Amino acid sequence: MTSSRNPLLNPRHEHFAQLVAKGLSQQRAYVEAGFTAATPNVAAANASRLIRSHKVAARVRELCAEVGAQIAEEAGVSRDTVLQECVDIVEADARDLVGLRHTACRYCWGQGHAYHWRTRDEFEDAHAAWQQAQRTLGGPRLPSFVREPSDRGGIGYSRKREPNPECPSCDGEGDVQVYVTVDDKHPLYAGVRQTRYGVEVILKDQLKALDMLGRITGAYRPVQDQGTSGVQDMLRDFVETIRSRTSKSPIKHQEAENKE
Repeated sequence: MTSSRNPLLNPRHEHFAQLVAKGLSQQRAYVEAGFTAATPNVAAANASRLIRSHKVAARVRELCAEVGAQIAEEAGVSRDTVLQECVDIVEADARDLVGLRHTACRYCWGQGHAYHWRTRDEFEDAHAAWQQAQRTLGGPRLPSFVREPSDRGGIGYSRKREPNPECPSCDGEGDVQVYVTVDDKHPLYAGVRQTRYGVEVILKDQLKALDMLGRITGAYRPVQDQGTSGVQDMLRDFVETIRSRTSKSPIKHQEAENKE
């Protein structure tokens, strides 16, 4: 790796910077650049001090940027492409993919707020199970709280309905359920994996994308050195947007018709 833009005047410092930019450890780069040290620990300490030097650190960043630009050019990735992808990730809302929502509980829309069965088969299966328990355990030994299932609440329960604000069982809060949406075109979507607790949606890191966006646009440079006005305001707005999303519980009501 060679670069004639701003090479360091000290040849060993320049060689050290190039080796670090290639991916070598600081200790190994220190030794291969021609420096001597009594022990590996001393070499590591000296390398750490050297790379903290302003000129050496700036040279390493410059060389790394050149390597990154070369790789991006070979892969056909432009600065504008990376910038747009970062913006898309930062502006995206994770609640489009995963979160919590309130749905009607089993007593919300049952007749007289009695237990609302989904189907006739569900009720009959529950009643058959109760009858089997009666035969197996015997009436007197069946716990008092195990009541005979009743269909007076009716049939037709659906989790797609919103909670009934007048429900005496849940006080209008309904049941809280996790929802997961698989959308491989969503800017935050990075895949799914099965865990011991269920399906997990893997999301791209919005703060990492925000950091990359700041580096691309030069937002970390002093204000007087920035060539693009309004960059810091834009990033500040992005940060506030993300904070506002994460500061509130990601619970939303399922949109549906309330049919009584």
